[in-house]
Amino acid sequence: MDKKDKILEVAREVFQEKGKSGARMQEIADKAGVNKALLHYYFTNKEGLFKEVFTEMIRKTLLPLKINLLSGEDLEVKIKKFVAGYIDIMKENPNMVSFILGELRMNKIPIDPPEDIKESLNVLRVQLRDDDRFKTIDPFQIMSMIIGSCIFPFIGRPMLTRLGLEDEQTYEQFLEDRKEILPDIILDGIRNR
Repeated sequence: MDKKDKILEVAREVFQEKGKSGARMQEIADKAGVNKALLHYYFTNKEGLFKEVFTEMIRKTLLPLKINLLSGEDLEVKIKKFVAGYIDIMKENPNMVSFILGELRMNKIPIDPPEDIKESLNVLRVQLRDDDRFKTIDPFQIMSMIIGSCIFPFIGRPMLTRLGLEDEQTYEQFLEDRKEILPDIILDGIRNR
């Protein structure tokens, strides 16, 4: 791993732990094993470093959406693949959602969403309109429902645990079950009766 990649990895951890306002460039440099001058060489300031870290995290969360929606697959297959893939991404980095939501709430969004994400939503709109099996629903409603349902267990884990989730099954098993159950719930909600 080169020094720039190491800096980004450490910065991601520090930003997730402390947020943009709590993170310090010196701490990131120390944890990455580089001097502060090198940090500023790659990233002019904390804002530049944060923007790169945040952009990468947004890309990680939006890329599966784009890939799935732009594929020529049936909508049912797309939803099943999206849910499973999205939950797996969140399992790899469970603090990512809280970090992104916290920063969006506290700061202006430092990046514009990629144009192909908008294209993906248009593909979904056309697919819903042209498939008689499904209701014609605003794609923002469907994507909000899918993404919200995928990320809630990561945000709400403390509440779910206090309600007794892990008394009968592990959190890991709950997530694996969710990958199977959630697409059926979503598809049942958008199918024409």
